[in-house]
Amino acid sequence: MLASELNKFGDKLVKNTKRNLKRKGKSVSGVLADSIRYEIVEKDNTIILEFWMLEYGYYQDQGVKGYKPYSIKVNGKRGKQKAPNSKFKFGSGKGKGSLFKSIDKWIVRKRLDKRKKGKFTSRDSIRYAMTKSIFHQGIEPSHFFTEAWDKTLKGLDTKLADAILKDTEQLYFELINE
Repeated sequence: MLASELNKFGDKLVKNTKRNLKRKGKSVSGVLADSIRYEIVEKDNTIILEFWMLEYGYYQDQGVKGYKPYSIKVNGKRGKQKAPNSKFKFGSGKGKGSLFKSIDKWIVRKRLDKRKKGKFTSRDSIRYAMTKSIFHQGIEPSHFFTEAWDKTLKGLDTKLADAILKDTEQLYFELINE
């Protein structure tokens, strides 16, 4: 019974997380959504429910603090910190190229480098401007996983308690009838 309830919880959480990801516009290629899964591991009389997704999913969910948000101007105004409470932050000096490469792939997928109304901006210019803005201001949290977790968690304690009670009763009767 307990394993069954945990499976139901895992299925529902994955479904809600993927739905939130799409609803919040954070699923461009579908790779992140495809990576979201759960696993139930039984070890040493313990049941562990593990959730998995690609690493950048945590950054999308919790946001990333920018390096120096006020050092750039956006539409004539000073930049702002998009994720002031995030535990993740830019500016560590490691992995500088990965943001640049990821933005380039995103621009191609979104087709932002196409000519519109006779105007043309090179992909390099778009990539530079976007990378600079994201690096300095950060990534705003979407909470696609956090909201799904909170929603799915409601009522779980009662369901798990009932499942544990039923499993205990079943084990008790099996031991008596041996």
